[in-house]
Amino acid sequence: WSISGLSWLSQLLLQEGRTCARSSMFDVDAAFGDSKYILVFNPEGGCLDHNHTGDIDEGFNAFDLEHALGTLALIRKESTYGTALVTRFYVQAENGDFRQWGDSARVSVPAQLDGEAQ
Repeated sequence: WSISGLSWLSQLLLQEGRTCARSSMFDVDAAFGDSKYILVFNPEGGCLDHNHTGDIDEGFNAFDLEHALGTLALIRKESTYGTALVTRFYVQAENGDFRQWGDSARVSVPAQLDGEAQ
């Protein structure tokens, strides 16, 4: 199945000179300061470069844009701490039901001992 009803988004992104939309920053664990994330969505399934003119970096640029291609991504704010997550994405259908989009994934990012953020 596919997501529909967002035909306006591609035109808006083109008008604004962007390739994708992004969410506001959110915490996975509010008690832990290094658990800040954003969601990035490219309706064309291409580049996930979410920074655009006037955007504040906010520390969400720690991935290789040349290889960052897709439709939906969960991006963690730069941190020296490691993390382990199980991710699933759900979208709401027209009838109100939520359906899983894609497969579940387990992600493990080791801590950066040399002080460089991942």
